[in-house]
Parts: sequence; C-alpha cells; structure tokens
Amino acid sequence: MAEDGPAALKELANTIAADKNADLLVFNYEVTPPVDFQFMGVLAKRQRTRKNAYLFLTTEGGSADSAFRIMRFLQARYDRITVVV
Repeated sequence: MAEDGPAALKELANTIAADKNADLLVFNYEVTPPVDFQFMGVLAKRQRTRKNAYLFLTTEGGSADSAFRIMRFLQARYDRITVVV
C-alpha cells in the first residue's frame, strides 16, 4: 500500500472483499439492544452484493440474546459468515 489514509484503506478493503466474495462488516460497540436492531436495520437497507460476510467484532461484550439475533440475521442473509474477534 503505497499511499496512506482513508482512500487507501477503502481501496484495500474493496480488494479483499472482491477476492473473498464477501461483505466486510465491522461491529465496534456493545452487543446490546437497541444497537443490535440498528445494526440489522442498516444491513437490511443495503443491497447484498456478495454471498459471504466477514464480521470484524470489536466489543467488550453484551447480551447473548442480541448476539444470537445478529447471527441469525446474518445466517439468513449470507451463505457463509466468518467472525474475526
């Protein structure tokens, strides 16, 4: 990556997403209501462009029920989900 900054990061993310045929998702908050519903709402509004997903999870914890809801939502939307903690 010759250049630095947001544009270079976006280009790198798009390259990885295309190579893996996966949407790259970042969840950086507590896994609790109403955040779980907001996360699913944002994804529901997006047109699914790839058949797989990588979920980058950066959280200090939260609700098991919320985590379950999010994963069931993702399972219904994608063929394969890889969670990176």
